[in-house]
Amino acid sequence: MRRDQLLLRVSFLLFALGPVRADEPAKPPRLIVQPDSFETLIHPHCSHCLVEANRRKQELRADDRVLSWIQVQTDGYINDGAIPIRFFLSGHRVLDDGWGQFVYDPDAGFARGFAPDAGPFRFHGWHNGVMVMKSKKDGTLYSCLTGVAFEGPRKGSRLEPRPTLVSDWGFWHKRYPQAVAYTMYDKYQPVELPTVLHEDSVMSRGPADPRLPADTPVLGVWDGRQARAYPLEVLQKEGVIHETANGQPRLVLWYAPTRTAVAYRQPFGTSGLAGDAGWVFSVDAENEEAPFVDKRTSLHWDITGRSVGGGPRLVWLDSVQVKWFAWAAEYPETSIYGGSSTQRDAKPVAPKSAESVRAGHGYKSLTAKELDIVGPMGNLNPTSRRFGTLKAADPQNQRVTLLIEGESEPKEWALSPGAELWHDGWWGRLDQFTVGDRAWVWFEKDRANQPVKVALLADELSEQDFYAAVKVKALNATGTDLGTATLETVQQGKPTVRTVKLANADVIRGSAKAPLDSLKVDEMIYVQSTGDNARLILDSEAFEKRRATQKAVLRKQWADEGLPGTLIFSHTERREVELMLDHEAMRWGRSLQAGDKVTLQAAKAIPAVVRQLRPWRERTQVLLAIDGSERPELTVGQRLKLRLAAPPADTDDDNRPVGLDRSRSKTERVELLISSVYCTCGMNDVCAGHTFTLAACDSGPGNTCALAKRTRQEVAEMIDKGKTDREILDDLVKERGPNLLRPHMSPRKVDGGHK
Repeated sequence: MRRDQLLLRVSFLLFALGPVRADEPAKPPRLIVQPDSFETLIHPHCSHCLVEANRRKQELRADDRVLSWIQVQTDGYINDGAIPIRFFLSGHRVLDDGWGQFVYDPDAGFARGFAPDAGPFRFHGWHNGVMVMKSKKDGTLYSCLTGVAFEGPRKGSRLEPRPTLVSDWGFWHKRYPQAVAYTMYDKYQPVELPTVLHEDSVMSRGPADPRLPADTPVLGVWDGRQARAYPLEVLQKEGVIHETANGQPRLVLWYAPTRTAVAYRQPFGTSGLAGDAGWVFSVDAENEEAPFVDKRTSLHWDITGRSVGGGPRLVWLDSVQVKWFAWAAEYPETSIYGGSSTQRDAKPVAPKSAESVRAGHGYKSLTAKELDIVGPMGNLNPTSRRFGTLKAADPQNQRVTLLIEGESEPKEWALSPGAELWHDGWWGRLDQFTVGDRAWVWFEKDRANQPVKVALLADELSEQDFYAAVKVKALNATGTDLGTATLETVQQGKPTVRTVKLANADVIRGSAKAPLDSLKVDEMIYVQSTGDNARLILDSEAFEKRRATQKAVLRKQWADEGLPGTLIFSHTERREVELMLDHEAMRWGRSLQAGDKVTLQAAKAIPAVVRQLRPWRERTQVLLAIDGSERPELTVGQRLKLRLAAPPADTDDDNRPVGLDRSRSKTERVELLISSVYCTCGMNDVCAGHTFTLAACDSGPGNTCALAKRTRQEVAEMIDKGKTDREILDDLVKERGPNLLRPHMSPRKVDGGHK
């Protein structure tokens, strides 16, 4: 092996095993020219699916992936077609034919086609992690994903896309047996789909867009003006998406039997949105072949956009299933559907005055202009937060029944996957909540701003810890007995008063029970009530003891059962999975390192080894290599637990993050620190960085808080000065206070002073 080949392979292995460890600037994408890697397939003979199914019936599998072209019309006859990828594209990557120029890029996760009159083309190499093909006419180089020429005489031009989608041979042959196919002569032997990345493809990549995990499968849509990505995980849940982009109604469909996603323009101006009459689709699970039904006419369409009841043919919109890293590299300005980090968490909130905010966080150097965009509201929108009485809890199915204050009837709600549960001032479990207690709930809302799920559930003690203990404003006697207490708190910057009955309350001071008459006016206390009745009253010492007990309970659960998370990627053929650990797992999860052995707790225990780890806001993304010979049955979106072989030492009294001062690049060090601290700006209670990490306020273009941006710059400057992570964190805590290290709402004023 030549020395240059050896160096290339070593570089590739270092990339695959983990992030680069040197403090170097990110390198731009490269063009890697390797035209001899794959021989382009030129003009195979045509046939029909029915014929070829008989010719190779022993080798064609029902689940063979096929690249299907649709809506090609010749002399009034529609000629759809299907290309079994194993037989024609896996070994060639580019197929040059009169039906179209068809490409298959397994490293970037896509297959698609372009109009035939632009060729001929030949496979050329990789750029941006995406396959490149070269025009034999003039040498112009084109992206196989976008069809855009990036080098050569026709630079800047774009190939006409051929309407295509990826399906299964079994569906296509059964549904369209007369569709065009290529003659499957014996010379076309199946080549199994690759299970490892091509090193040249990987080496050509530039910096990854951090808004989604690199290998997240998405449906990328280009409407001629703007790009948009639809994560397949979201599509799987919704089935049908109606929305309007650039004034054009759009329909996005997901067909589960073949794992196919596709986008269409709606020719009759229907968006499915409120006030827009017309075709509105939903999924009819009883109709397997054509499940997309219009609710007005009851006509059905299949995934190709063809109606089975006489309705119009839907018009294909340039769309392709692809990995996120490739789509974002080719369309860096792409938006993401589904409340992702590319969308503003909410509108910026301007404080009443620059002086009031400066007083809250101590940053004398922030300008009024910076303060005007101090942070997005996110799901901290005050209308999403309510108090209510817990009427029932179902831990097994993760559902609760709540009587929301101001409403007359209780209602059952599902908890969001990874919903944040707080109990006794710490993370909790649903089975720890007491039925009848007053609780604080945040709702996840849909696009119509209606609550749909519970995103956060906290007992009153935890809610008060988020803000501050409540103040006793008055004690009211009934006869000779103490009857009620008037409590003052501050919500959204405004003081509120509430009266609770004391007859059934237990007062705890330190470790001992105390009499009711030990309560004093102006005292700060923690109160858990059952509606209007106080059940438990704690002084600060008693509350901290209760929190310490809860921490011990959760530590034991993490050690015995594992850290909770959601599966966001599964490639069991390649024996890789990615898990997004919940907020509560932040410290323990980030103690992991590449090479650590762990166990995935699913239906059965799955041994695994950590490949990579990175912070994502307050969550932690872990890439795992599955150990052992079995292929586990795992589903994206599945809730799992990750059990550590050696839990970190119990040294979290000050909430400091684990993993400081490990050898990492400058970029990784900044991301770890910004994803480990919380905002202390004091801006009422609507900033996402108070209860989520400061990275939530600095998540992308147009979504940057001035304080988050300033913190990122300051951390980078301190790194340049040679400070360690621990020294940087110490400086930040000294300047901003202990709330930097814990979720909280803004400090509030009581009688002119911060508490």
